Amino acid sequence: MSAERAARWRALAAADRSARQEVIELDPEVVELARRHLGLRRAPGLRVRVGDGRALLARRPDGSADAVLVDAFVGARVPRHLVTAEALADAARVARLAAVNVVDVKPLSDAAAIAAGLAAAFPHAYALGASAVLAKRRGGNVVLAGSHDPLPLARLRARAAADRSPAAILGPEEMPAFAGGAPAWRD
Repeated sequence: MSAERAARWRALAAADRSARQEVIELDPEVVELARRHLGLRRAPGLRVRVGDGRALLARRPDGSADAVLVDAFVGARVPRHLVTAEALADAARVARLAAVNVVDVKPLSDAAAIAAGLAAAFPHAYALGASAVLAKRRGGNVVLAGSHDPLPLARLRARAAADRSPAAILGPEEMPAFAGGAPAWRD
């Protein structure tokens, strides 16, 4: 858990007092470190729990969340059990949208497998990242998402391009090429 991530949680909670966030962290020492040194504080609408995110998600009722965000790493890789086809199908059962933060090296085989899993679980899949990363010319950070409803792609592309670190977005029609026929990971 980074100071930046703790700050994002606080900012979202402050911006919308009705928003409820449930953060799941596997390592209790990470939660303690974030509270002690990174500014993570108790806030209305913010619940931080220690546990395995996939196990807790599996117990949630259908449609009980707006979004599921996976921002978890062991070293530089997303823990595979959080992004298998079965795990992503569970996210689709619980939420209208799921997003996964991925850091990958060329040829982006992890990102391709996760994209395939999201495309199988949701009717709409997307990727956000630097143009060179989305074109698989280099490794880097990509945020993959799946949604039950189409996202406002033109508006999101304009905002991503105007950011101080410009990004591109691949829409559902471009995602099969990004996945490149990679199979989704299975349990």
